[in-house]
Amino acid sequence: MPSRLPKALSFWIALAAPAGAQIVIGGPDASLTPASGSWSWDGGPNVADFRSALENPIHFGPAGTVPETIETRDLATITAATLDDLDVFVATWWSDNDTTAAQATAVADWFKNGGNLLLYQDSSSYDDIADALGIPTAGSSDGSPSNGGAPLCDGPFGLASDVDQFFSTGYLNASDVAAHNGTVGTTNLSGEVTSAWWGRGDYSPGAGAMVICADVDMVSYAGTDYVLMNDQSRFALNGVAAVLFETGTSGSYGCGVNPMGSIQLLSENPTIGEQITFGLDNPLGTQLPGAMPLVAMSGYPDPQFPCGTVIPGLGMASFGADGELLIGLGPGNPFGIVAGQSWQGPGMPAPVNLNVPADPSLVGQTIYAQGLLWDAFATIYNKFGLTEALELTIGE
Repeated sequence: MPSRLPKALSFWIALAAPAGAQIVIGGPDASLTPASGSWSWDGGPNVADFRSALENPIHFGPAGTVPETIETRDLATITAATLDDLDVFVATWWSDNDTTAAQATAVADWFKNGGNLLLYQDSSSYDDIADALGIPTAGSSDGSPSNGGAPLCDGPFGLASDVDQFFSTGYLNASDVAAHNGTVGTTNLSGEVTSAWWGRGDYSPGAGAMVICADVDMVSYAGTDYVLMNDQSRFALNGVAAVLFETGTSGSYGCGVNPMGSIQLLSENPTIGEQITFGLDNPLGTQLPGAMPLVAMSGYPDPQFPCGTVIPGLGMASFGADGELLIGLGPGNPFGIVAGQSWQGPGMPAPVNLNVPADPSLVGQTIYAQGLLWDAFATIYNKFGLTEALELTIGE
């Protein structure tokens, strides 16, 4: 079933290219973008530093901030065939007067079938591709600094704040972004949406990842420093990373029956080939130290998600209290149960380790995990105590 996890701060988009493969980012050449001038993907001086940064191994390369190599290309024609050679299509201030309906449709269809997009727009005269996808530039923004969270303002290249727009500036309609399952990336001081992003499959089933900036100068203005790195450049390169990779995410759920904080991740979010560590606790102290922590994992949550099924006697609130089962127990589930080190008391979460297989097919998969503290020898204290649950998306 599809993940219902709220898109969390470190959600990056899984690219179809295998690990270690060279990632190809291409855009229209100068013959297709005469009105783009200094902002043309092909040779425009205002975009040159951004494009060079993508091919700089310090930023993208085996030993770079993002350990994947990027090759950039110019496309003399925009067709289904030429797009198939790309992993990401980029448009930098591509005028509607230069963009044909066939080109916009080809790019939009390619994206809907799994291609990834970086759209650096501006006013409503430079948004044909986004317009074809139902997310046009809504109008001129007030030009004030923009801020937001992950992945655009908090990513592998660091934190970015007060990202500026320059010259002709635009904003997106928040309702358009929401209608197409996108997430607002940044807003300015007036609350206008200046960028948005889509994870793989968010826009529609099978669609690729996408970042839209409502002003090309958020990544290309002369004040953007790709050598020493500043807020503008960190924002720009985080945005590129956001259409390349998916890291794990986690979020707790439940409806207050099981105590808050009874399960957490003591490690980073789940990633293939790495170990994750759950922490189980009875913050109410209704069980004795020495209880055994168990974590069960399922491919789907309880049918009442984000709530669960109430089961008498499995709660932590008091002796014999109700507990809330939050994971699915249908055929084949739970598919795994792991035990950890004994619980030492309230405020000291008991660690439970799980090794995630180094299997690329797991990237983007969602699992639902719930803990249980079990005291086999309890008489007047709770023998069983269910925790909250975690919804986890596996990253790479």
